[in-house]
Amino acid sequence: MIKLTSVHRDWIIDMTPDTLPDGFSARAWVQREAGEGETQGENFMFSDLGHSATQGEAASRGESWAIRWLNENDY
Repeated sequence: MIKLTSVHRDWIIDMTPDTLPDGFSARAWVQREAGEGETQGENFMFSDLGHSATQGEAASRGESWAIRWLNENDY
């Protein structure tokens, strides 16, 4: 499976879905490298964001969920 990623502001979003016997499970891993004066970056992992019949639908759901979460939480 090809790793699916996108960028939102300073964050990299890995929205590669998990493969299930009957489709795909949306997930998102968001990460940001350490900024100036920081010793480490930040990482957040969100799983089981819903099931889809196709990889593309699941990836889209993971990406939109992550972007919404980043925006709502001022990241």
